[in-house]
Amino acid sequence: MEKQPDIRIFIACHKPTYVPENPIFYPVQVGTALTEKRLEHMAYRDNEGDNISGKNPDYCELTAQYWAWKNIDVEYYGFFHYRRYLSFNDSLKEKVDNWNIVTKNYLTKYETNAMHIDNRYLKQIENMVDNYDVLTMKPIDLKKACGLTVYEQYKKDIRP
Repeated sequence: MEKQPDIRIFIACHKPTYVPENPIFYPVQVGTALTEKRLEHMAYRDNEGDNISGKNPDYCELTAQYWAWKNIDVEYYGFFHYRRYLSFNDSLKEKVDNWNIVTKNYLTKYETNAMHIDNRYLKQIENMVDNYDVLTMKPIDLKKACGLTVYEQYKKDIRP
């Protein structure tokens, strides 16, 4: 019997949201240390175990990444934002913005099927993850996209 890769794709959420049906998707409530509100249907919360949940206003979804790194032992880690998902469909032809991002008003079952991220495409996702070291979005020239380099963006946004 072929061993299935041990994959968890954590989805950083700070408010109620639709999460596609897929057994490797695990929603994580971020910034949990800063609120009494508990979101239903969250597999995890970023204030459990070793965490930096209280720093969420400065680090955003990175608090979920830190939490997963320190508290979950899996073969492959993945991270989505509650409104930013990678498509596993290489042939998907959609209009992109300056950031090379396909923008939808709502993530629906139709979109998750077209992007190959619902549970029907689990085997395809597993094969892609198992065959590459890193899966990420297509590269873009930030200077062209927003007029600033990464360094210039961070320098501009540094809090006193």
